[in-house]
Amino acid sequence: MRATPHTPGTPVSAAPLPTGVALTASDRVLLIAPHPDDEVLGAGALLARAARVGATMNVVFVTDGENNPWAQRASELRIVVGAEARMRFGARRRREALASLARLGHREGCATFLGLPDQGLTRILLHEPGLFVDRCRSIVQRLAPTHLVVPSAADLHPDHSAAAVLARLALEPENGPDRRTWLSYLIHHPALSDAAPVLARFVPTEAERATKLAALRCHRSQRVLRGVWMARFADRDERFSLDITDPRAGHPVRFAGRGTSGFALEIASSSRPGAFGRRTLLLVIAVPGRPPLSLSASLPRSARSVTIRATSTGEAVAEAAWSGTGRQGRLVLPAESVPPEATVFAKLERRFGFFDEAGWTCAWHATPGDTPPAKA
Repeated sequence: MRATPHTPGTPVSAAPLPTGVALTASDRVLLIAPHPDDEVLGAGALLARAARVGATMNVVFVTDGENNPWAQRASELRIVVGAEARMRFGARRRREALASLARLGHREGCATFLGLPDQGLTRILLHEPGLFVDRCRSIVQRLAPTHLVVPSAADLHPDHSAAAVLARLALEPENGPDRRTWLSYLIHHPALSDAAPVLARFVPTEAERATKLAALRCHRSQRVLRGVWMARFADRDERFSLDITDPRAGHPVRFAGRGTSGFALEIASSSRPGAFGRRTLLLVIAVPGRPPLSLSASLPRSARSVTIRATSTGEAVAEAAWSGTGRQGRLVLPAESVPPEATVFAKLERRFGFFDEAGWTCAWHATPGDTPPAKA
């Protein structure tokens, strides 16, 4: 196996990749939804088509969407939202999801609820990825899907981008090319959602648009504050990337080079409303046959040595060299920190704000037959 740099945003799957999306009765679709309503926002018309042609469809809801206090306050006319109220809200959102899938034309039993914590998927990715990965792999083994519909790692909602990486950890085959079709949907990134080119497009019929709108209306708890915003998703074609990383994203973390002296990343951070404060680089290093390793490094404001820590324990595992400012520069990790056969996902996390400056990106990917570049 040779390890090569992965240009952020280029597909890592070797499957034949369409520019249009078509389904037949022999297809089996698996959709990963971080929260109830994401299944309709991201691919409701596609799911309606799957039902119409007789394709098999299953949706994995990663969380119940229970930790959405402003939507809960608005829909229940309450001020205080405690633990018991959140549990009730999560149960309500499960019922809304089942009603939505039924409206799209799918049978009872096509939904799986993992019940992982809403607004907690980044923590799951960094500390306990097996809570998702193990269960998802068993579902895939049972269903053998031909189409995987997953969130985009470029999504600015941290649950969405983390779910994208978790999906890749769970679903990318360890041996040989992936012959399944990957379709990655983007919800929370207005500028990127409107950017061209569209890599894969599903054009619904008018009936499918109407079905998608009706399915969106089943999510009543979300429509009080976001009803107009949600309805807009039924007025346009469904657009997908062909991998979790979107080539249009312009991610602030980019691979710079690797060799015997180290593994180098270029950082070019920028301001975004709602994401501010000190920057921390997060890395998830996945090696076939081993549990993924998560690392973090707080980026300093001037050139100096940076401690790389294991996110699960906080233990210092390496020292890296940083040259640059608090916003941009070059980080060189010891070469042994990143095995050549690894796949490396990177994110720049800000200390404050709910939405991210950017999601995750695949900075390095192992592919058969490659050799490392000569130097970092």
